[in-house]
Amino acid sequence: FFQAEDGIRDSVASRGLGDVYKRQTQCLLEAAKNFYDYIGGPILEHIGLLTIDSIKKIEEEDIALICLEIWSCICDEEIERQEKSSIDEPCKNYIKTASGVLLPLLLETLKNYTKDDENEWSISISSACCLSLMAKILKDVIASPIMEFISANISSPDWKLRNAALLAFTSILNGLEKTQVSILIEKALPTLIALLQDPKPQVQETAAWTFAKIAENASEVFKKVEEFDSVMAHLIPCLKNGPRISNQVCFAIHNLAESLKPQDKDTTCLMSKVYQQVMQALWENAFRVDAFAENVSLAQSSFAALTNVIQYASPDILIYLNAVFSMLIETFVKTMHPTFSNPGRAQDYQGLLCGALQPVCIKLGSNLPLEIAGNVINIIIESFAYRKGVYDEGIIALAGVITAVGNMANPFAAKIYPYLGQALQSPDDTILCRAGVGLLGDLARALEDKISPLLPDTIPFLLRKLQNEETERNLKVSIISVLGDLASATGKAFGPYLGDVLAMLKSASTLSTELQIDDDPDSVPYIKALKESILESYTGIIITVKELQTTSILDPYVGDLFQYLNILSGTEHADTLDFVKLLVGLVGDLANLYGKKIQPLLIAPFVSKIIDLLKKSAVKEYRQLANWAQKSVSLALKPQHSLIQDNNAI
Repeated sequence: FFQAEDGIRDSVASRGLGDVYKRQTQCLLEAAKNFYDYIGGPILEHIGLLTIDSIKKIEEEDIALICLEIWSCICDEEIERQEKSSIDEPCKNYIKTASGVLLPLLLETLKNYTKDDENEWSISISSACCLSLMAKILKDVIASPIMEFISANISSPDWKLRNAALLAFTSILNGLEKTQVSILIEKALPTLIALLQDPKPQVQETAAWTFAKIAENASEVFKKVEEFDSVMAHLIPCLKNGPRISNQVCFAIHNLAESLKPQDKDTTCLMSKVYQQVMQALWENAFRVDAFAENVSLAQSSFAALTNVIQYASPDILIYLNAVFSMLIETFVKTMHPTFSNPGRAQDYQGLLCGALQPVCIKLGSNLPLEIAGNVINIIIESFAYRKGVYDEGIIALAGVITAVGNMANPFAAKIYPYLGQALQSPDDTILCRAGVGLLGDLARALEDKISPLLPDTIPFLLRKLQNEETERNLKVSIISVLGDLASATGKAFGPYLGDVLAMLKSASTLSTELQIDDDPDSVPYIKALKESILESYTGIIITVKELQTTSILDPYVGDLFQYLNILSGTEHADTLDFVKLLVGLVGDLANLYGKKIQPLLIAPFVSKIIDLLKKSAVKEYRQLANWAQKSVSLALKPQHSLIQDNNAI
């Protein structure tokens, strides 16, 4: 590494031309990514000299972007090490060391708005990203110089400086304490609102984006009625601005809907005050003549915001949902006729409308009449014929209808099954197949044992999918989870498949503990989702075992299963109560199923540890689950207890 770094340093310092210089800088990026522990001292100085010089040269933007990424990668590594607080992998504080030079440079670079800034990624945006990461690491240390920069430039006659001040403002949202951030935003709110009407569209766009980031990271200030009213009164009209500005306003509304969602048993929330106005504005926005402008899909961002407003709405807007539902269906039908206002985009709108239909159906729930539910299913099936094939949004919309009608779904099952099969067996469309797996799970929960006739064809197919190395990994996670749904729904009928499914789960369990977090940022949520799906599947299987009235097929796996639960209880995932809930629920189920036969397993320290952890939850349902599991374990530890008297068990 040191020899390679010397070569890179010398070559880059000579400022070779064209591709060679770019590749040399990319090599330096890889070195920074993979050798964090070895880039201190003189090497860090060299990295600083080379990258800072390149970042200053705005005419070589592609090189500057790589250099900014180098510092962002170092920031990412230090954030991760700070969170872990591991003696083996200490944070070496390179960013703190470099901050005296790096911070002024990044602030200055925020001003570099060029014609290339019309693209998604630019020097100014990359600098803002790096600055935000620095703020997470250094927190209050860099707050003062950033605030000075903001104060000096937010009212500048030069629009590029106003824009830079906004970018700097968003960068410190994650760095300061929440109370400080709220005070800061509250003071800045009048100025931020004024910048939504800035003479320069670029500043308007960044101002709208700033509101979106505030809603995402520091929404407390918007929970005050006066501030909320003021912000919404200015945001909503900005939807009519140019596509890029409007796109960011949609992003802001999307985030506000989620951050201001009702809590627990709240019957209303602040968004209810503007529900009709927001829905109408977003609807009109989605069908603008420039809704599919170059580089900006305003139709998509409008529907994304609209869907979030529906999904996170409070119960008091139920009276408006029927009107929204009718509007969605009427427009959906129009997309299949030549007279539709934008026939070239009919299929795009069908997908967007289906995406909005799903949360509407789920919100309506039992208030959705069966006759209307049947009509919706017919219309979606008609769109499959119109498009000469199934599509993922249509399958997801069907899942929404099934979820809404619940155990009344049986009359619709026969109509849906052929299209479910097409979705599951789509060879090249992973997204469509995942939608099919989701629909299968919803049908299982709604139909329960009535879905049993599908098992002979479905279970072997799903197991083959899991064995296929080419199957996308997130699809495999969904399949593992849905096998648990099918086991839970069908009980005894699932019995013939238990052996193969349990063998698969044992293999998947081993894999999930061996997987390492790599440079792929998606690996962390993937590994967690895999473990959760395995736990969910085991939970469903226990229901089948109970109905079979014999544990013999599960017995060989119980010891390994407890060992797996023990391992999971010691991972970073056990820091989240949603994950602990799965562990506790499965322990309780096993205690109920086996009773005294697994006493040696139930006295393992991790059992009481996870139950005690869940009992401290602020969520009532979690505490109830923990108390139930504790009673189940306590009962199992007493003599003569077993739900199933199987003399051959264990």
